[in-house]
Amino acid sequence: MFGFSEKYLNAVEEFSKKEAYRDPSEGRSYTYGEFDGYVRTLAAKLKAQGLKSGDVCAIVLPHTVDFVASIYACILSGICYVPLASSYPKERIDTIAEDSGAKLILEQDFLKDVNTFSPLLKLPKTERDAAALMVYTSGSTGKPKGVLHDNESLASAIERYPLIQEFSTGDVHGSNAPFYFIVHIMDALAPFM
Repeated sequence: MFGFSEKYLNAVEEFSKKEAYRDPSEGRSYTYGEFDGYVRTLAAKLKAQGLKSGDVCAIVLPHTVDFVASIYACILSGICYVPLASSYPKERIDTIAEDSGAKLILEQDFLKDVNTFSPLLKLPKTERDAAALMVYTSGSTGKPKGVLHDNESLASAIERYPLIQEFSTGDVHGSNAPFYFIVHIMDALAPFM
């Protein structure tokens, strides 16, 4: 397993009972252990839908813990995720999903029966150079273009984050960036690093 997955699993083990995420829209908080259980349940459903390591999944959800958990479920399953705004027009979502080669557009309906799946206990091995994230440009000068980031560049960006923003155990970190901008990795993924 590549460094990102290892860091995530270490954080879950070390802080299992501590709060990891608070989602004001749901009025609920998640411990690291609860969040990991949700992530692994989502990963199990992705697998049941036929997605495997190396596939691409477009995530089109509101800015909630569901989006963050879906990101982790994809990364830990070796699936490259494409974050898209739920406010995007259907035509834009479909165009980007097709261009990226997404095998699934993960929307709100995907989450309806997710709790009927058993959490995925064994995570696949992820490679350093495997695709992890594809972010699309706005398309203001033409057709939106996807920029691919591998596991190594994603982990490297997150590891550098403390050089920009100092934080420690117990700090509260807000999620302000839209998930379809690259800076979202700091908001969504840094708490486990």
